[in-house]
Amino acid sequence: MRKSVLTALCTAFALTVGAAPAVNAADLVKIKTAWVAGLEMFPLWYGKSKGWDKDEGLDVEYQKYASGPAQMEALPSGAWNIASTGVGGILVGGMRHDVKIIGSPMPDSDVSNAIYTRADSPILTVKGTNKDFPNIYGSVDTVKGKQLLVTVNSANHFIAGQWLKAIGLKPTDVKLTNMDVKSMLVSFDKNIGDVMSAWTPITTAAEDRGYKRVASSVSLDSRQISQFVADRKWLEANPDTAVKFLRFQYRCNQYMRDNIKSPEVIDAAVKYYLEVLGDKNLPREDIAFGLADRAPVTLKEALEFTTPVNGVDKLTAWNNQAAEFFTSVGSYKPEELTKFKSTPLVTNEYLKKAAEKPLLK
Repeated sequence: MRKSVLTALCTAFALTVGAAPAVNAADLVKIKTAWVAGLEMFPLWYGKSKGWDKDEGLDVEYQKYASGPAQMEALPSGAWNIASTGVGGILVGGMRHDVKIIGSPMPDSDVSNAIYTRADSPILTVKGTNKDFPNIYGSVDTVKGKQLLVTVNSANHFIAGQWLKAIGLKPTDVKLTNMDVKSMLVSFDKNIGDVMSAWTPITTAAEDRGYKRVASSVSLDSRQISQFVADRKWLEANPDTAVKFLRFQYRCNQYMRDNIKSPEVIDAAVKYYLEVLGDKNLPREDIAFGLADRAPVTLKEALEFTTPVNGVDKLTAWNNQAAEFFTSVGSYKPEELTKFKSTPLVTNEYLKKAAEKPLLK
């Protein structure tokens, strides 16, 4: 009996020593994150559900916004510390607020930000008009005067502008019609518009309907990668918290990359779309396609995007393209463009610190 008790005590002691120490909720550091409702937030939501933020000593909060500019409007009130945002938020943040770009959560793809036409469109009869962009369709003769559906001042507006420029046209050479992407697909199904520029999951639905892709952010080398924008004052006051957040985020991202086709991950994504995004109609196969098509950015890739080569990093180069386009169509003033391009917004300082030791498993 004495031996059994002693064995039990030794076993309990061994288990206690081997177990990770419990984290007191009061000791966790809160960090407020902001997201434009969409696929980008899924890895963080998944990791949060697993308690992985606590492993870094954090309590990561998340809130959804309708758009990047709306996120930036909330910044002065202290509503968030780090936001995942697209081109709209990046430009407003860089031109009109005090922010830094410290990483990226999710890439774009040939489908995620793309331009579509119908299968019988004459636009598809001409490919490679511009030798610098051999995989895009269209020409001056086949596109001029066509009705182009876009969401003004958004990523799909920018991609549309880059496509027109590549084939030798200006936005004034087509009939630009402003509408949100969901209305865009409904309109296109009713034969309204000749071309539409959209993003996931509308583009995935366009593929399913047999509409044909004429260009994308990738084929135009005008990438639309979501980026982490931090409140500069908060960042400088809380550098260690920012590093811990990046370690948590890229742990989530790496897990997704390693298990992107796992039924368990896809089931979680279906739940996320239903419970967090309120999307009851997106088919499971479309959700699975979107996950694989836009596999989250790894820590190594984030470092590659933010590390300068010949004096400029990739994020800065892509962001400057967008800033120049939107200034050219009157969305921003020339002096705002000058400020944006002359202010060093992108840093890899926090990513490098996050990479100093292996991510948790």
